[in-house]
Amino acid sequence: MTIRTLVTIGVGTYLGTIALLGNADTASAAFRRVHSSQCHSQYDNAGTNLFNASSLAVSDPVGLGIYCPAPSDSELPHSATVTLNVHGHAPGPNTAYSEACTKAYNAPAITCDPFSYWAAGDGGAYGLTLMHSWQSDPAGMPFVYSWLPTGSALYGFYMAN
Repeated sequence: MTIRTLVTIGVGTYLGTIALLGNADTASAAFRRVHSSQCHSQYDNAGTNLFNASSLAVSDPVGLGIYCPAPSDSELPHSATVTLNVHGHAPGPNTAYSEACTKAYNAPAITCDPFSYWAAGDGGAYGLTLMHSWQSDPAGMPFVYSWLPTGSALYGFYMAN
């Protein structure tokens, strides 16, 4: 090889590396983990029926509805979310469930996707349906609603694009 060929290869490799590094963040994935301490009960009178420590543990004899705000920003707008997993503990199959919802910013409307039941034991609901509510209302305020029967606990949720 001649020196000219080596210089050409070297400069080409250098410029190619700079181009890749300069655009390194354009295809990066974003994710968020939201701990259950950010969530709240449907009613503020849950008292000792909702234990909020390392998770939200429910002892209410009927069960409780839990609302968790979902983050939405320029790095991970809720409308770009393709993965939503809710983590927790259910005392039995098809007893606890979660769904992705959006509250319109300029109207009383709330839109929710179909709910997903949790499996029994530790785990929760993986791959919640995100067909409509988050993608169709990018200006709305996203949240995750979960119904938790007695003996269940919510740990939090994971979302990613």
